[in-house]
Amino acid sequence: MFIFRNKFIRIMKLTFNNGWINKKEYLMIVNLFKYNGVLTCELCKEPINSNNDNRRMSIDHIIPKTLGGNGNLDNLRIAHRKCNCERRR
Repeated sequence: MFIFRNKFIRIMKLTFNNGWINKKEYLMIVNLFKYNGVLTCELCKEPINSNNDNRRMSIDHIIPKTLGGNGNLDNLRIAHRKCNCERRR
């Protein structure tokens, strides 16, 4: 499974690099694959829920831009809006 996962992620990066999908789509697809088809917050590991404002999806920078982080795919992850905001404090 691990080898297949790595190949899948490489294919998705190629798809992104060729301009066929954007960053948000890439992160969502990889997240769905990683968590068995359930869009999941990378911080609290709870499902994303678009009907609840605090549980809506946001894109989190692992290393914040204010601390020298960038917008590269390796520095981004999916998180609840609330988890992302709480992490900033």
